[in-house]
Parts: sequence; structure tokens; C-alpha cells
Amino acid sequence: MRARNRCLAILVGSLVICVAACGPSQKDIAESGRLLERARDHEEAFEALEEAILKYRELAKKYPQTPAGLKATVRTKELEAARTFVAAADSVSADSMVSFYERFIQASPGYPPALRKLGRLYYNQSYLFGRSAAKTRAPGFINSTMRLWARQDSLWSRYEFRATTADRTWRDRLCRQAIDVGRMLQELNRYQEALDIVNQGIGYASGDDMVAVARVYAAYYTYTLGDNPGALKLADEALGNEHLSDGDRALAYHVVGLAYLYTYEDSGELPDLDAAISALNESVNRDPGLQEPKELLKALRAERGKLPL
Repeated sequence: MRARNRCLAILVGSLVICVAACGPSQKDIAESGRLLERARDHEEAFEALEEAILKYRELAKKYPQTPAGLKATVRTKELEAARTFVAAADSVSADSMVSFYERFIQASPGYPPALRKLGRLYYNQSYLFGRSAAKTRAPGFINSTMRLWARQDSLWSRYEFRATTADRTWRDRLCRQAIDVGRMLQELNRYQEALDIVNQGIGYASGDDMVAVARVYAAYYTYTLGDNPGALKLADEALGNEHLSDGDRALAYHVVGLAYLYTYEDSGELPDLDAAISALNESVNRDPGLQEPKELLKALRAERGKLPL
């Protein structure tokens, strides 16, 4: 019995040693990972498709057992499927573009040139439908805008963003689309949905400047939902960005004014009223065309004139 157990132990040990010896080395794993990134560089343009396929095929052949080699095998097949779509792209009519690129992405998931083309189509349609929805409140436009954002979010949430100019641009564009959808929902008084989508947009944004713009709108929706401290925090964070435009800065100060007015109505403390007046004054100075803060400022100044200094 002991001899048999000893033989079994030796056999198991030999298998472990064999597996360790036959598996890819750390050096191979590291090198294949580097080559995978190099291959992906060639995915950035339709014109480089054949070069990308070649690089992935070479990687899969040289390092077939590494994680990167296995990915390269799959990616080779996905990019080979892209050939038909690239060849047919110039002959697609304008009204068939969306369905064409949806099929393209289904065949070659995450292929950047096709992904960006479809993303732009979604973005442009969403903007037009959103503006029409805000003006007409027509259910068809509203539903189309929401459906397009859901598709866009689904499209990019699975994409592995890289530290490239093109990817950073797209991350900010997605945040901008989220803001546009939020503004449509704002016109419909659907503030919780607007806040949820703008927060999704913040998750995509690549830089502080775009995040600051999104926080202006998030601050307003947070205020309308009754979270005064949260609204003030978001507005102050937005105002802390030196590149925030005067128009967005005016909106942020409007939120600050509303929040302090709400606080004053609850506390009755004059410093809260003065803070509201000061913020609304800043809002009007930054953008004299904003009617709501201008009218509110006029009313609060009149009220303040009746109170002791």
C-alpha cells in the first residue's frame, strides 16, 4: 500500500512538473502581451486592416499557449470577418448606415474605426431626436433618444479604452451625449433619470474639464431631487475648474443660489439669503441672457431691502 501511494505521489509530482515545464514562461507571456498591444495599434484605421490581421496571426502562431496568443487567434477571425464590410462600406446608402455598421460591429466586436462610425451615427441621431423631444414632448422622439443612448452605452461599455487621443475624444463625446440626453429629460421634469444618465456620462469622461461641465447639470438635478448639500458640493466642484465656460459657470452659480435660497427658507438666517443673492448675481453677470436667475435675483433683492441690515 505504501509503495503504491509512493508511486502515485511520484506520478502526480511528475505531472505537475510536466505542466509547469510545458506551459508558457513568464518571459513569453510578457513578450506576447507587448506584441498584442502592438497588433492593436494597427486597428486604428480601415486602411491598416490587413496589417492588423497579419500581426495577430503571427502572434497566435508564435505564442499559441499564452493568454495574448489565444486572444490573437480569436481576433484574427474577427478581423477577417471585417474585410467584407470594409470593402462594401463605400456603397452603403445613408439610410442604411446604422444597420450596416451594427452588423459590422456584431461581426468584428470592438473594431475601433467601425465602432466610432456607428458611435457618431448614434450621437448625431440622439442629438436631433433629443432636441425635437424637448420642444414637442412627442413620445416617439423621447423613446428614440432614450433607445439611442442605451445602444451607445451598451456599445462602449464593453470597449477597452486606451490612452490615445482618439479614445479620450470619444470618452468626452459620450459624456457630452449623456448631458444632452439629461437636458431633454430635464425639460420633461424627469430629474432622477437625467441625473442617472449624466452620472453615466461622468463615468466615461476622460478629463476634468468635461467632468466639470457634467457636474453643473448633475448639481441642478440633485437640487431638484431635494439634496441641497449634494447640489452645493457638485456645483462648487464644477466652479473649481478654471476652464469652465462662462455659460456653464452661470448655470452652476444659479444652482448655488437656489440651494442657499432653499436653506434660507428653512433657516430664516440672513447670511443664507445674502449667499443666495451673491450667487445669483454671479450667475447673471456671467450670462445676462438667463431669465430665471435674473428674475429670482430681482425678487430676492426686493425682499432683502425690506429686512434689517
